[in-house]
Amino acid sequence: MGRPAMRINQVVTTLLAASLLVTMAPSARAQGSTKARLVLDSQTPWATLQNPLIQIRIRAENLSAAPFENLSLGIALGDPVRTRTTYDTALRSGPAFPLFAVTQSEQGSLAPGAERTFDLQLDLLAAGASQTESLIYPLRIDLRTGEQPTGAVLRTPVPFLVRRPVRPLEMSWTTEIAPPPAIGPDGKLVDESLPGLLEPGGSIRAEVDALGVLASKRRPSPADVAISPRFLEELKLMSDGFQEEGGASVPPGEGAAADAAVVLHTLEVVVHSGVLEVSALPYTAPNLPALLGSRLEHDLASQLVLGNRTFEQVLGTQPSTAAFRPPDGALDQAALDELSSGAGEILLGDSAWASRPENPNGLTLTPTTLLAATGHAVPAVLPDPGIQGLLASDVAADPVLAAQDILGELAAVWQEAPSPGYRRGVSMSTSGLQLPVGFWGAFAQRVVTAPFLQPVTAAKLVHDVPPAAASTSLLAEGSGSFSRGYVEGIRGERHRIDAMRSMLADPGDLPERLDTMLLVAESGAFVGNELSGQRWIDGVNGTTEGLFEAARPPNDQIFTLPSTSGTIPIRLGDPGDRTLHVLIELSSSRLRFPSGDTRAVTLNRPNQIVFFPVQTITTGRVTVEILVLAPSGFVVDRANLIVQSTAYNQIALAVTFGAALLLVGLWVRRLFRRRAS
Repeated sequence: MGRPAMRINQVVTTLLAASLLVTMAPSARAQGSTKARLVLDSQTPWATLQNPLIQIRIRAENLSAAPFENLSLGIALGDPVRTRTTYDTALRSGPAFPLFAVTQSEQGSLAPGAERTFDLQLDLLAAGASQTESLIYPLRIDLRTGEQPTGAVLRTPVPFLVRRPVRPLEMSWTTEIAPPPAIGPDGKLVDESLPGLLEPGGSIRAEVDALGVLASKRRPSPADVAISPRFLEELKLMSDGFQEEGGASVPPGEGAAADAAVVLHTLEVVVHSGVLEVSALPYTAPNLPALLGSRLEHDLASQLVLGNRTFEQVLGTQPSTAAFRPPDGALDQAALDELSSGAGEILLGDSAWASRPENPNGLTLTPTTLLAATGHAVPAVLPDPGIQGLLASDVAADPVLAAQDILGELAAVWQEAPSPGYRRGVSMSTSGLQLPVGFWGAFAQRVVTAPFLQPVTAAKLVHDVPPAAASTSLLAEGSGSFSRGYVEGIRGERHRIDAMRSMLADPGDLPERLDTMLLVAESGAFVGNELSGQRWIDGVNGTTEGLFEAARPPNDQIFTLPSTSGTIPIRLGDPGDRTLHVLIELSSSRLRFPSGDTRAVTLNRPNQIVFFPVQTITTGRVTVEILVLAPSGFVVDRANLIVQSTAYNQIALAVTFGAALLLVGLWVRRLFRRRAS
């Protein structure tokens, strides 16, 4: 009875497949005028001999102006794919020759603009899947109305595992969390988009939750995570309660403050799990080529040191230094040479960093390489171009399907293993990608549980799948830089901070806070968006200018010097509650300063007077230049003092009066002589 029944089933399957191919042809041509859309809501990631049933839920949307009646789903399972090339083709066009096909009728209708969900299941053993070889089967589902295609087609891979993999595929995953600086120099939230990213349903919240899944499952899954320390600091500030730029206050435990606390707690769990390699980006995630190309290379060390310190202060542990991710993957040869001195043992890169030689057996490119830097080669892990291409596609349109497609791609790479003892690996990166919320949970669940995958850190991948002995040249080039005026603004304020530090008797942490504000201005988010970064430079300028103003003497003070020597009083400003150390220096070509032209002054009260003995070498109005200097030598301010010297005028008057008396005496004497004669 078994064999005749099997033959009947084979005949029925063949007829259904032929019928489906006929009905599928118009559907393929109708893609340009799609009347509906199908989205994958859920799918059993893979099937096994013990559990061969695939459960799928799809969501259909009517995009036309007419209702869909007599609904049905066309389901076709194609022949298995054995290479990545055929897998990629199957994703685009679906099975060319169905192994199994069936039409599933659905009750009811679908109104214009409405959505409906449909559930279907497929037994792979009943559909004719191989029971001796683990393979990937392309599945095609299309929506029909009255046996006519609507143009809505969904293609998804179905891995079928007939035995447990002897050697799973090693896979490293890198992600980077570095949103732009959101809290301004005044401590207020200036980026209104950040609260939405942190709330349930926000992209950052979903990504961090996915990392939490990797770290807390019974079978934890390693990954490499690079985090902006400035972002961690802002999460802490927000969780303690914050004020929006518009004036509204958000107390702790409410709204975005509560969301920030949840995200921060999850990151603490991830870091302390010991499963994931969590590293610190430079403090504000600067674009390294732009930073070095703008002649701010000395600030890179400050960015790295402050980044590590902030990471430890917020999360309570030191960041991993096993691998280093350049912010946003931006790297050029100058930055590579700078990093080769020890920012991290391994660089976490992008696909475009280097060209890797094709595998002679036609297998997937090796994920590790050596980059040629000054003096030595630096190992790097580069993501797979094919997987990155899937991530760069329209993931938002169908995030669960995107996660399933990537799983199928990884399964296709695993299938390439020439022998059970042959070690192979692959890498992927979600750094810098704006992926939808629905992707993260589906992706994490698949990575954690897939039996043909062995998630590893980048360091282990380099150890197990070492790069070739020969190093390769870096192909990536830096893009963008800060303008000259922007860089001069940062440098100028750096000098002013140094001057302020030397002036303050008790500087406290003020200079350090101002230095940090300038590091924020160097964030990679402000390359090409300097207007947003300028507020941090202006904030520093406002603070230093206020301090310099306290030591500034009034301009054009006037003093009258009644003799050839005397003492000039210089009145200074109001230091407030601070004590300042300054140097006052006078300069004039018409005055001499017998006790010196410079005084060191401790300014601790308003309208403080500094006295300078002077000698005049001419008469009349004399302009004296007053320089206020920081102990570091920085010129804090310039002012003028007007000295009105009257000493030489009195001498001239006495001489004139004496000459007049002499003339009068001579005239009187001559007059008496005439009378006597």
